[in-house]
Amino acid sequence: MILGPLADENLRRALIVFEDWSIWQVLAQPVGTVLLLVVLFTFYDGIFRRARP
Repeated sequence: MILGPLADENLRRALIVFEDWSIWQVLAQPVGTVLLLVVLFTFYDGIFRRARP
């Protein structure tokens, strides 16, 4: 909740800067791929950590 407004503002900035790029062009870059993997791992870890007793 604390980072929500900050994340929203930075997402809007990124969308303005990269408005001509498709998501595939971003993921083709090494940094985009690493960020995607970090996000996927975070979701995976969050889902399965809650499932454990």
